[in-house]
Amino acid sequence: MAGIIILIELSVALFHISGVGQLFSIGVPELLLILVLVLILFGPGKLPEIGRSLGKALTEFKKAKKDIEDELKDEDGK
Repeated sequence: MAGIIILIELSVALFHISGVGQLFSIGVPELLLILVLVLILFGPGKLPEIGRSLGKALTEFKKAKKDIEDELKDEDGK
């Protein structure tokens, strides 16, 4: 059950940070549908691994976004 909660939280965070949720109007019902499909396809044993992978991807995405923003700020300052 904890894996499901982590997966939902990571999915919501990723959509909010990336803006994808606003672009495609993805809400909680859609996220729950995606979660159910993932659960059916991969089974409950894989959810923690998928959650960890999403967490790592989210961390890398944030880092890359920050690096690009810093680079753009440096270019504007020169």
